Amino acid sequence: MPFCPKCSYEYEAGILKCADCDTPLVESLPTEEHLQSRDLEVVYTCSELIEAEMIKANLESVEIEATLLVQKDQNFPTVGDLSVIKVFVPHKQAEAARNFLENPQPLEENGDTGTE
Repeated sequence: MPFCPKCSYEYEAGILKCADCDTPLVESLPTEEHLQSRDLEVVYTCSELIEAEMIKANLESVEIEATLLVQKDQNFPTVGDLSVIKVFVPHKQAEAARNFLENPQPLEENGDTGTE
C-alpha cells in the first residue's frame, strides 16, 4: 500500500499522488527515531509557557532539537503560579544548548553579523 510521505496517509494500490497535498506517494514511510526520556536532558526551566516556547524556538533556530514538558495544573486553584515548564534537548546537544543559552549569538546572514 502506498503512503504520503508528508501527511502519512495510507492509500489504496494504484493511487499515485496524495489527495490532500499532491505529493507523490511512496511504498513505505521511513521509520521515525523516537527519543525516550533517558535520551533527553533538561537545559532550562520556567513558569511561563511563552518563555519556554521562545527558548525552544531559539534553540531550534541553531538546529538544536528541543522538546517542552508542561507541568501545569489548571484544575487546582492556588495563589501564585506553581507551574513548571521544562525545556529538554538530546544529551548529545545539551552542552551546545547550555552554551547557546548562556551566550546567544546572532544568526549570520550572507556572512554579515550586523556588527561593523
